[in-house]
Formats: sequence, C-alpha cells, structure tokens
Amino acid sequence: MRFLNIIISILLISLLAITMLIFLNPFTWGMRAKEVYKFSDKFRQIESDIQKDSIFNNVEYEVPMKWYVKDCERGYIDKKVNLDIRLGKVDNKNINLDTVFLNKKIDFYAEKIMTNLPEKIYYDSLIFYYSSFFTSENQFKLDRRAYKIK
Repeated sequence: MRFLNIIISILLISLLAITMLIFLNPFTWGMRAKEVYKFSDKFRQIESDIQKDSIFNNVEYEVPMKWYVKDCERGYIDKKVNLDIRLGKVDNKNINLDTVFLNKKIDFYAEKIMTNLPEKIYYDSLIFYYSSFFTSENQFKLDRRAYKIK
C-alpha cells in the first residue's frame, strides 16, 4: 500500500510538472518578440519625405507598444507620452544651417504630421530633437522644438 501511494504521488507530481511546462513554458518567456504598434502609411510617407529632403540625414522615433495603444483607445491612460522625433545632423557642409531655416523646415513637417497623423490620439505633444551647426564654434548643438498636438 505504501509503495502504491509513492507511485501515485510521483505520477501526480510529474503530470503537474509536464502541464506547467506545456502551458507556462518558461523557456520562451525571454524569446517572445515585443508587440509594437505599426504606424499608418501616412506617417511612413511623411517620414520618407523628411529623409528625402536631404536636410536631415536620418529620422528616428520610438514606436509605442501595442498595449499602450490599446490602453489609450480604452481610456485607461491618465498621462499620454510625447512623440519624440530625432532628426540627424546634416552631412553636407554647403547647406547653411541657420536656425530660422531649420525652424521653418521643422514647423512645416510638424504641421504636416499634426494634420495627417491618425495616431495623434495616443500622444500629448510632438517634440523634434535636431542638431544645429554653429559656424563660429564649428560644433553641433542639440536643440529641441515642441508642439502641442491638438
């Protein structure tokens, strides 16, 4: 009788361990890809327009997680994040990088993003980070321009 109890308990424990490995598989926890939101084609078109403009050599931004987007749609988020767009510095030294010219370009793209972006309900404001070139010091300085999304 004691031997039968030991076999039954070992069998139950092994069945429990096997079901845990099948359903809770701890080996795949770190290997799953994070689910990120895919921006609309309108935003991708604006991004390619900025890169084709040859003023800024690259455009970087953070893509929100899919759960953040779902929580925004459901109204669970109290404070929304900013859409940070980092514009790379210009490699071409022939272009005059005065701040007025850069600010006009950034204002143009900010207006274009705010009017055509269907994802603006997920963001509080739009912030551009860009490098401006000072000819007297021959170095780049990181500047920022912020816009409240309406």
